[in-house]
Amino acid sequence: MAVPNLILSCITLIFATVFLIIAQQLPPGRPGATTLGPSAWPTVILTIMWVMGALLLIKAIIQLRKDKENQQSSNDVLKDIVPDDIDTQVKKPQIAHPHRHWIIYTLIILYALIMGYIGFTLASFLFVIAAAWVFGMRKWYLLVLNGAVSTAVIVLLFGNLLGVPLPRGIGILREISFLLY
Repeated sequence: MAVPNLILSCITLIFATVFLIIAQQLPPGRPGATTLGPSAWPTVILTIMWVMGALLLIKAIIQLRKDKENQQSSNDVLKDIVPDDIDTQVKKPQIAHPHRHWIIYTLIILYALIMGYIGFTLASFLFVIAAAWVFGMRKWYLLVLNGAVSTAVIVLLFGNLLGVPLPRGIGILREISFLLY
């Protein structure tokens, strides 16, 4: 697993570096304004992404060194213990639910289609519950709690704090959404 993590961390670092440079070229915020400029949010996210990529790179390098040491010592031990007629190849594990991703893709499409009608809040609540159920969460109170907390955090962050306009839905759902954000 060290080699894929090494590749992923390098790609992440390159991506974050390139887009950090681009984000720094965005215009600054208005002088004296209390809001942040257009480069603030991308810079924060890309900086976190760069730090996480660097941490993954360090972890992958350490794991790669440990794997090489373990491989050399285990080969020596295996030669002494295992007879030549025994197959020592490790079998590839099978995926438990190989088609689960299609269900998630379908949920994402349904989420996008119904959001305009029932609003962001209700659509997100239902989507989080359905996705958590697909991933194996079965206790109804945890499903509801997970959906409510996730939706509340997203609405609070984007709808209230950042002022991002979220779809409100139609009819009575639109009126209820005005109470939330």
